[in-house]
Amino acid sequence: MGVGTLVWLLVGIGASFARPPAAFSPSSSDQVRCPGPAEAPKEILAEPDKYDRITRYLSLVERYCRDPQDALDEIDRFPRTDFKDDREYLAHRRDQMLSQAVNKQSLSGGADWFVRVVRTAAMLHLDRALRKAAGSEIEASHLNWSRQLVRLLEGVDDDATFRRDWYLAVTAHLHRELRFLELDDYLSEARRAFPRDAQILMAWGLMRETQAFQFPKLYALFRRQGASHLRFPSPPEALRDAERSFRDALGRDPGLLEARVHRARVLITLERPDEALRELDAVRTAAAEPRLTYLASLLAGQLLDIAGRVPDAVEAYRTAASLYPACQGATLALSYEVRKSGNRDEALALVRRALTYDSEADCLDPWWLLDFGLGPQADARFDELRTRVRQ
Repeated sequence: MGVGTLVWLLVGIGASFARPPAAFSPSSSDQVRCPGPAEAPKEILAEPDKYDRITRYLSLVERYCRDPQDALDEIDRFPRTDFKDDREYLAHRRDQMLSQAVNKQSLSGGADWFVRVVRTAAMLHLDRALRKAAGSEIEASHLNWSRQLVRLLEGVDDDATFRRDWYLAVTAHLHRELRFLELDDYLSEARRAFPRDAQILMAWGLMRETQAFQFPKLYALFRRQGASHLRFPSPPEALRDAERSFRDALGRDPGLLEARVHRARVLITLERPDEALRELDAVRTAAAEPRLTYLASLLAGQLLDIAGRVPDAVEAYRTAASLYPACQGATLALSYEVRKSGNRDEALALVRRALTYDSEADCLDPWWLLDFGLGPQADARFDELRTRVRQ
């Protein structure tokens, strides 16, 4: 991995930003360590005319690091974003640049500069993709450029967590939008890059879980989109794959409580209630975040009710209702179970209380989000990546 590889990629990207960017205005983030053209490899600095496009692009990357909104607005002023006009030029330059590639140790800024500029550029294009309509050609182009840049970090970036977290953020975003063709593509690549990573394994299981539980809706969606066939397995196959992925994830990281909740949900459907209850008990007795304790309590209440353990089911539902008191689901489940225990007055009072709730306004029930995988975490994950490229 050397300057030739980087130059080849940046020539292609820089060709779409042929106009010089507006004058750079330092922001309040002057103390941020931002990569820019001043630190470019000596091979680029020695021939400024030859690498003019790249130098301009590096200026844009630096501006993004210091003032993301300013840089993204600048990209929006460029009309050429699909790179089609540069294919012939790129094909010629690729062979030339790769044949002249130098080892990363000979870069004037060293491997550290290379990693910083590639990470920042990847986030520039990722943010550009997020600003456009889902599925648009512009979004797809920038998302793909971001992925190509992240690929360059393999074997060079000593901290592989940035690449891993980039995949997790992007796939969380794709999952929440139910874009399963792209989700399968990106997660498959992530699994090849990080075959033993617990969070990647869990993300794969979450995709399969959604495909299993939402199969009829997804089938109808694919048909409306003109898909000739489905590229994911039948519900029983998806459930087995999901359970296996969650189990493998927990084998790598037993403290991954999110995987325990979702594995339990899958095990219930696979008619393995004893295993499911063990997973749920592990979450309920751990110092889990309220969302996970809530979900584990709801699922446990369901299993305990089926097993005829009404007092234990009441306790589970009461815990869930206390964690999200503005949500109707847990309160109504508790009312049902309390009625089974013989306490009609409390059951009626709980129903009346639930009828006063305005769930849409007051409650974002985690139960509604179960089939969106890590999607609800996507924005927080993007923010974390943005922070890391500006440190």
